[in-house]
Amino acid sequence: MMKRQGILFTLGLMLVLGGVPALAQVQHPRVFITAEEAAAIREQADRYPLLRNTLAQVQAEMEEVLAKPIEIPPPGEAGGYEHERHKQNYREMFEAGLLYQITGDERYARFVRDMLMGYAAMYPELGPHPRSERQIPGKLFHQLLNECVWLVHTILAYDAIYNWLSEADRAHIEASVFRPMASWIMNEGAYEFNRIHNHGTWSVAAVGMTGYVIGKPDWVEKALYGSNKDGKGGFYAQLDQLFSPDGYYMEGPYYARYALWPFFFFAEAIERYEPERGIYAYRDSILKKALYATVQTAFPDGVFPPVNDASLTMDIRAPGVVLATDVVFARYGGDPALLGVAHEQGQVVLNGAGLAVAKAYVEAPEVPRMTWPSVEFTDGADGQRGGIGFLRTGVGRDQTVVLMKYGVHGLGHGHFDKLHFMLYDNGRQVIRDYGFARFINVEPKYGGRYLPENDSYAMQTIAHNTVVVDETSQNRLISTKPKLCRACGTFSTAGAALYRP
Repeated sequence: MMKRQGILFTLGLMLVLGGVPALAQVQHPRVFITAEEAAAIREQADRYPLLRNTLAQVQAEMEEVLAKPIEIPPPGEAGGYEHERHKQNYREMFEAGLLYQITGDERYARFVRDMLMGYAAMYPELGPHPRSERQIPGKLFHQLLNECVWLVHTILAYDAIYNWLSEADRAHIEASVFRPMASWIMNEGAYEFNRIHNHGTWSVAAVGMTGYVIGKPDWVEKALYGSNKDGKGGFYAQLDQLFSPDGYYMEGPYYARYALWPFFFFAEAIERYEPERGIYAYRDSILKKALYATVQTAFPDGVFPPVNDASLTMDIRAPGVVLATDVVFARYGGDPALLGVAHEQGQVVLNGAGLAVAKAYVEAPEVPRMTWPSVEFTDGADGQRGGIGFLRTGVGRDQTVVLMKYGVHGLGHGHFDKLHFMLYDNGRQVIRDYGFARFINVEPKYGGRYLPENDSYAMQTIAHNTVVVDETSQNRLISTKPKLCRACGTFSTAGAALYRP
C-alpha cells in the first residue's frame, strides 16, 4: 500500500511540475513555472494557508510598486541608491512575471515589458562599471556577481511574459539586454564563469537559464561544462567540488543559504528542459543532501551559525533555502520533516513545488517541529578534509546545540576558526562567535569591499573560539608591528600579520 501511495504521489508531482511528456512540449513559460502550475495555484491557493499568504503578500507588494513610476537609474556605487534600485527592479520583475501567470492580470506583464524596454534602451550604451574596486565588473553593478543575480531573476520574468510580448519586443529585448549580458558574463567574466565558487554558480545559472529561454543550446553546454566544455568549469564541476559527499557546502552554512539559490534555480531549469540529464540524481542526489546539510546546520531558531565569513543575520527563511526546501520536498518524495522547515519559513515559492508543500502541510496529520538529531557532516569534495559536528538534545526551538568546526578553510570566505566551538542553549548563543567584520556603519559598504579588520584581526584564530597559544594563528603567519584592532579596541600582533609566501 505504501509503495502504491508513493508512486501516486510521484506521478501527482510530475503532473504539477510539468515532468510528463504531454507538458514537456510547453515552451513558455517553462524554466520555473508552467501555465498548468499557474492555473493550479490560481484554483487552489485559497485552500492552503502557506500558499495563500505568500501570494497575498506578493500581490500587496506589487500593488505598491505598480502605483509608482518605473525607475532605471544609471549605475552607481556599491550599496548606494542606484545599486539597490537595480536589485529591487529584478525582484519586482520576477514577482510580476509570476503574478501575471497566476492571475492573468496584464498590468503585471506590462510592468515587466516596460522595465525591460527601459533596460534595453540603456544597457547597450554601458561600459564596464566605473567603480569595480578591483573586482570583475558587470555593467549595471560594481561586481559581476550582482549582474548574474539580476539576469537569473529577470530571465524568469521574461519567460513568464514571453507569449504576451510581441515578436518585435522579444527581438529587441533579447538583442539589447539578454544576449549582450550573457556574452559579457561568458567572455569578459570568463574567470568568474569558470570559477568553483558561489560567484561561478550564479554565473553559469544565469547563462544556462538564458540559453534555455531564448534558444541557445551552446550556452547551456558551456554553463554545464565550462567555457571550453571540458568539465573543468561549469555546473557539474560546481556540484562535484563545492559539496562534500554528505552535501556540506565548503564555504559554510551562511554561504550555503545563498549558493543554494542558483543551484536550485538552474537545476529546475535543467530538469524541466532536459529531464534525461537526471540532474536531481546526479552525484547520489547531491542537491537533496545539500538542502538537508544546510537546514541541519542551523540553530534551533533557524539562524545560521557564524562560522567562516558570516554573521547572525541570515536564517532558513532566506529565499534560496525556501526554494531548495520546496523543490527537495517535491522532487524527492515529500519528506514530512521538511514540513517543519516550511512551518518555520512561513512561506513557499510560487510554482508547482510550493503548491506541493502547501498542500501537504494542510493534509499532514501532524506538522513536526523542526528537530534534527546529532549529526556530523564531512567536509571537502572527497569527504576527507575534516568536517563539522553538531551535538543536540531536546525538541524544536528548545534544543541545546554544541557546534564543532574542524573542516576546510572555506575558500575566500574562510576564517581561521578551525577547531572552535559554539554553544546554543535556551534560545541564545551562550558560547558565541561573531564571524565577519564588515559593512557596519560604513558609507556605503566601503565601496563594496570588506573592512580592513576582516582581512586582519577577524581572520585570525585569536578572534574566534579556538584555544590560541602565544597569539599564533592557524594560517602560519608572520607578524609585524602591533596594530590597533577597531573591532575590539586593543592592539594585537595578529591583527598585523602577513601571509607567509
